[in-house]
Amino acid sequence: MLKILQVDKEYENNLKQYTKKDGVLAFVLFVIMALTYSLLAILENSFEFIRENDLLFGCIVNIFVVAFTVLLIKLGGQMMDTIGLYKGKWKNSIIIGTILASFLVFNNCLSQLINGSDLISIQEILTLLVYYLLVAICEEFVFRGYI
Repeated sequence: MLKILQVDKEYENNLKQYTKKDGVLAFVLFVIMALTYSLLAILENSFEFIRENDLLFGCIVNIFVVAFTVLLIKLGGQMMDTIGLYKGKWKNSIIIGTILASFLVFNNCLSQLINGSDLISIQEILTLLVYYLLVAICEEFVFRGYI
């Protein structure tokens, strides 16, 4: 189990090649993310259609953020492995993420049931699952990988 949590040597070597320019680009990405999510919140408050389809628009925003991150990586002349995406290493990330997510889901479901909430439909569960997976991938990709 502890081997899964160890830092990869390739990743440590990649960290040594970052410059001030990379730091500025990471800050720019963070600001763009904050502005994008703020804009989404303003639009949700202003337009009923966006409020009713908040999960769809949330997915669109997350896809935009990931695409912008890939653009910054490519413009910086970096490879995808500089943000921790290695061939064959994704299995460990999925295992750890699944274990942690299952604890969160169980905790949230249990707390909702204790508070007297009704169970939701399978379709709603699947919709939320897709949304939360996309959010998790986006956050991992951007924050752990790039920023």
